[in-house]
Amino acid sequence: MDKKTMPLPLVGASIWNGLDTLQDFRKLRLGNIVLTFLPETLEESLLFMRHCKENKIYVLLSEIIHRGNHTRWRNDALSKEDIERIAAEGGEYFLGRYAIGECGGLCYWPKEYTIKAQANNYLNLPPCKNEQEAHKVYVDYLKSELKYEREKIADLPLFNVESSIQFSYHTEAGIDGLCLELLPGDPLITLSAIRGAAKVKDMLWGVHIAMEWYGGFQLDALWLKRWHDSLYLSYLSGAEFIFPESGHLKYALPHAKEYAFNTEEMRLARKELRTLYALSKIHTRSRSGPECPCAMMLGQDDGHPGIWNPYSWGQYENGKEWESSDAEKGWKLYDALFKREDFFHANIAGEFDFSGNPPCGQLDITCPDADFSRYKLILFTGSNRMDASLYEKLISYVENGGHLVIYLSHFDTAERRGDPVKLYNNGDLSALCGFRAGKMVKEDVRGIKYAVKSTFAGYSFADKGLRCDPYFIGNIQEVEINLTTQNAKVLAGLTTKVRDTLEDLGNHPIVVEHALGKGMVLTVTTTTKPGADGLRAFGENLVRSAVRSHRGDFELITPDTVRYAIYRTDFGKVIYCLNLDSDLYGDVRFVSNGKLLKKHLLLAPNEFRIIYMTDEGVLLFPEEMLTDFTKTAPMQYAFTGKAGKATLLNLTEKEFSFLLNGENIFLNGNEEKEIFYMENIPEDKREYFTAEFLEEDPDFVMKNPQTPY
Repeated sequence: MDKKTMPLPLVGASIWNGLDTLQDFRKLRLGNIVLTFLPETLEESLLFMRHCKENKIYVLLSEIIHRGNHTRWRNDALSKEDIERIAAEGGEYFLGRYAIGECGGLCYWPKEYTIKAQANNYLNLPPCKNEQEAHKVYVDYLKSELKYEREKIADLPLFNVESSIQFSYHTEAGIDGLCLELLPGDPLITLSAIRGAAKVKDMLWGVHIAMEWYGGFQLDALWLKRWHDSLYLSYLSGAEFIFPESGHLKYALPHAKEYAFNTEEMRLARKELRTLYALSKIHTRSRSGPECPCAMMLGQDDGHPGIWNPYSWGQYENGKEWESSDAEKGWKLYDALFKREDFFHANIAGEFDFSGNPPCGQLDITCPDADFSRYKLILFTGSNRMDASLYEKLISYVENGGHLVIYLSHFDTAERRGDPVKLYNNGDLSALCGFRAGKMVKEDVRGIKYAVKSTFAGYSFADKGLRCDPYFIGNIQEVEINLTTQNAKVLAGLTTKVRDTLEDLGNHPIVVEHALGKGMVLTVTTTTKPGADGLRAFGENLVRSAVRSHRGDFELITPDTVRYAIYRTDFGKVIYCLNLDSDLYGDVRFVSNGKLLKKHLLLAPNEFRIIYMTDEGVLLFPEEMLTDFTKTAPMQYAFTGKAGKATLLNLTEKEFSFLLNGENIFLNGNEEKEIFYMENIPEDKREYFTAEFLEEDPDFVMKNPQTPY
């Protein structure tokens, strides 16, 4: 499995097994990847896989054994050697097979599902003494399941299919590829988690959309719009394969009206999928993935699943201390980065309000094993166990130019969950944070004041000065702090007064900045957890302020219903925009090198648009989605698409003259110009532009519209 040779992203569908079904899939033009299971005989399976290879269709197999109990779900007659031989027949087009399906459910399913395996799946994990042990027990269990799969079923690449944010634990256990079951959880946070985890080992990753079961209570107009948005949100987020789990060939939930294969609703659902497939064949999406200058850390031993059940590490019957706590609620700070700030709060300042999306529109969730240097800023918000290895890695990251936001609670080394915080190195955090933390002073309701400017010019916090009412008022545990380096200073302190002095706030610090090497650390000096009610509003402002200062040279200002991503290419950048609102238009503005452009882009409800930007500073807004843009020579570009209209915008003061499809284009400095372009469709892409490709024969009947799940 070498993703460097694959035509990414792959787009396809889940289908029933067998050659007949595969041939129907091809006639329906639903893509170049299938999720399926093997036919019952070796001969049929070899023929099926050979047909996939000959027709360049990539294959993922669904689970072969039942979850947790190792009994055969499918293919009783196929031996381990048979399955491995069948996979070899597919060559590079066999990607792998699902294993440990929804194993994160051990940590987020209702506890009754797992206790005594009442859902006929996984058995609940045993009680553990602390989070470190729970982490090990969970990963060891995954390792044992993967070992069984490889030794007893088939030694082939294994993919998870997972709805939580625990992908990094699955990579730790030895999974070979990652698949997100989209929609049971929040799509934004789960997409951030799978993408961040995949980067650690450069794994193939993609999305399996649980549209039938989680797309809505009934198949209606909003269901179809949610389906469209699920496809394009996955696409702009960087998914390397995309397909529906079910709901595209038929719709048959127990509580809702059924829709057969040839109903208008099902044909519309398949047309959406087919259109995305056409885009994947016409448009070149950069393999670099979306730019993500900032990341949130899934801390060491953090067992929060990010979905459903409020227990850490699935420790359902091991005491109330395992229930979701202020540490897990710290993950709500992720949500703050994808919501517009209340404009009547004085927390936002500057020329523009960038709230509603993080820098470049995307945010990774990373883990301690990651290459931190790929990020300008790392935020700790959940729980974390600190040790020497992570501590030294953070020091190196900051010294080499990284920025870090972290709380005292993330330096915890307490033996048991729920015990009082026990700080790493007895609280001497001088090497990273520039201070020594002493005893806890008192917990009380108080406010916060910023009074000192950051050394880093980019940071602009909620500074009202010394004479003002306290703000961000809440119950906060104060800790005695002694600065130990000249490069450490108190930016904000705790207070209950209108008039303060710098000495007052310095004696009761809450934010300490430490300039370290080329980078910077901002430490919140309380053992109160980030998600605590008394600290959350402050934390939301802190992370918003921090990420705002790490924007790229080109950014978008949008409502928080509009999501976007920016990809680097060999000619400049590509910007993907998606309006997730089903009824209202979304207005998009552009900021280039700190300058707000006059140009607006108005996105219709659920509209997806592609914008191109050259390194020379020219923006190209085609009206059509099915387009591509390439650089063929210096100042020469090729635009692929049907004849249509586009707007060009020169971002610079310079005059530009360049060739577009052989036609000379001239732009004055800062000029906006509308152009009409002639059709330019290479022969190898022509079929994807035809009406015949996007529409299906209304009389076509699929022999078997079942799906594996």
